[in-house]
Amino acid sequence: MTKIRDRDQLVEAAAKVFAEKGFDAASMEDIAAEVGVLQGSLYYHVGSKAELLFLVQRRRLMAINAALAEIADSNDAPDLKLKRAIAEHLHHLETYYPESRNWFTEPGRGSESADARDDIRDLNHTYGATWVRIIREGEHPTRFANSLPRCDASTPTSRATSSTSPWPARRAPRRGPRGSRSSSSPRR
Repeated sequence: MTKIRDRDQLVEAAAKVFAEKGFDAASMEDIAAEVGVLQGSLYYHVGSKAELLFLVQRRRLMAINAALAEIADSNDAPDLKLKRAIAEHLHHLETYYPESRNWFTEPGRGSESADARDDIRDLNHTYGATWVRIIREGEHPTRFANSLPRCDASTPTSRATSSTSPWPARRAPRRGPRGSRSSSSPRR
């Protein structure tokens, strides 16, 4: 058995176990085994598996936010900022996949603390706001229009990327006449 050096070691071990097994299937025992300590040693550093998930999500979101903020604050041309931001986003998601697929769809999942959930939501909001900054800077018709390749649903690349996305498409419920739900069961 080894000793836990610091909380960072524990968070990285938890991230690895969550990525391999998923949050629901992972146990504190699995995380302890990854670190090489007894399960009880974990509780000196964290209170629960949910707290570890929060710490993992927070660390990853802070890293991507810092990278995007650096790009947004740079003196690069808007089209280069957009290209760099997309590349950074994809690199970050790929580096931490499959764990990354839940960052934006399940903010603060499993956390017992409302403050933790709010912290993750705030980080997600910052992430989105930074993208808006980058995109708005290039909204002028001549900035993005001539410097980025045309992308529409008819190109093979667009069709391939949209069909291989690891995130399932979320669709609103179908609506019938006058905006009512087109379900066979009556609304209560």
